[in-house]
Amino acid sequence: MTQLDERFGPWPSWALVAFTFVLAGEVIWYPDLASFVSRVILKQGDAGSGIDYYRYFYVLPGALVLEVIVVVAAIVARNRRRHLFAVVWGAWGLDVLLAGLSLWTYFTATAAAER
Repeated sequence: MTQLDERFGPWPSWALVAFTFVLAGEVIWYPDLASFVSRVILKQGDAGSGIDYYRYFYVLPGALVLEVIVVVAAIVARNRRRHLFAVVWGAWGLDVLLAGLSLWTYFTATAAAER
């Protein structure tokens, strides 16, 4: 048993399943997330009616591509726990980065359209 197995147990498979559910939740509740960021953080009001189009044509395909990349990387690294650990943490970090980037591009585009 390796040191990672002793410390974390069978966490990688559960972490990847949790990642899949969180990613699906982000796509499903993306308009609510965008409205929350718009109202609470940016103090601008609602996210607007174009958010559904943005979710279906930009966020959903991006989430599917990210999920495929993560699954392929996990399959490649399945025999090396240390690499699988890096895949899982990298997936979560990339998800947070892409969610923030997608919100930024949406609000930048809507701000430019209002000018």
